[in-house]
Amino acid sequence: MAAAVSVSEDITAALRSEISRLDEDLEKWVAQRQYEIAGLETAHDAEMTDFEATRRQLEARKEELGGARAELTALRGKQAEEVEGLAAEIAELRGAAAGLPE
Repeated sequence: MAAAVSVSEDITAALRSEISRLDEDLEKWVAQRQYEIAGLETAHDAEMTDFEATRRQLEARKEELGGARAELTALRGKQAEEVEGLAAEIAELRGAAAGLPE
């Protein structure tokens, strides 16, 4: 009976040792994953910072282009008025030239 108790105690000690080793392995694994997650979070934060900077640059560029578009539209309108004025002057000159002897 004492031998069975001794074997049982040996098995219990071996199981406790294995559980302790597995617990340490798990703690190391968790610490490694936490380290990796922290690195990923840092990288993500940097990417988001870059993304936000790029987004702000694009928004500013969009506003610039909107202003340039409005300016171009105004210039086209002014140019159309000038062309109409020149066309009227040409028509007037042609009319005056038609009355001149050849």
